[in-house]
Amino acid sequence: MFHHRPVLTGLALGLGLSVLALPSFAADLAEPVPSQSSDMSADLDAAGPQSDWTVTVGGGGLYAPAFLGSGKMKATPLPYVAVNWRDTVLLDPKGLTVNALNSYGLRAGPVLRYSLGRDTKDDRKALNGLGDLAPTLDAGGFIAYQPLPWLEAAVELRRSVMKLSDSRDKSLNRFGLNQKIKAAEGWTGDFTVGVKAPPLLGHRLMLGAEAKATWFDESYMRAVFGVTSAQAGRSGLKAYRPSGGIASIGLAADATYLITDKTAVTLIGSYDRLIGDAAKSPIIANGRGSKDQFSVGAFVTYRFGG
Repeated sequence: MFHHRPVLTGLALGLGLSVLALPSFAADLAEPVPSQSSDMSADLDAAGPQSDWTVTVGGGGLYAPAFLGSGKMKATPLPYVAVNWRDTVLLDPKGLTVNALNSYGLRAGPVLRYSLGRDTKDDRKALNGLGDLAPTLDAGGFIAYQPLPWLEAAVELRRSVMKLSDSRDKSLNRFGLNQKIKAAEGWTGDFTVGVKAPPLLGHRLMLGAEAKATWFDESYMRAVFGVTSAQAGRSGLKAYRPSGGIASIGLAADATYLITDKTAVTLIGSYDRLIGDAAKSPIIANGRGSKDQFSVGAFVTYRFGG
């Protein structure tokens, strides 16, 4: 069974970075979270009989852009904890997914995600004068269809519902300001088509890949890639008011090898290309950032239960 995961940066950017970030722990992990074809818990479940609960713990590292659109790479050590109840309730570092509907290859239900936001200290040169983005709690829903055992298409839509920090933006203090940290508020959407290969090497090696696209509404796009008049005055960049639309397209791949029936090592890789108004942002242009977003990671996990 595929297990739905949000993408754009999935584990990598979802937990390690600003938006889905990774997220997406620090994608969001990622994501990157692993791609939707690469749920570590699901891969391990294939090795033996299942119980109602499985808990997967472990850790590893991620090498990814410092923030969404950054040209600066950052290595981050990351923990991994995931809980799976009957393939219905799934809690992992990226958030909560509930398969409220799960029959005939169709799954759908609510999701809660955590976005870390963006911190000026991740790249003081590129983010100079732009200010931080506060972490947020995002809520929404998903629908996924699996017409074949090796193929699944999914859509997930989320909206930021709560800013998780009301602290002051220290990055603006040198301008004599004392502003509250703003947040990326609005709607985001992830569209994915994932495939997985039949288990190899005696059911010990699992391979998966996916194509993906991420959409931001106007409010979210302007928070992440826009430049307000005040930001323009502080940073020296031109003011920029992007419209909503597809922010990125990309590919992700993963490989999980079962060292034992309970222990696994997972390698992940992702590439996203910023397009449209996101790619035209002054934050990206003239070498300040990068349209090309690469991430790689490696994790070792152990599963309890199942």
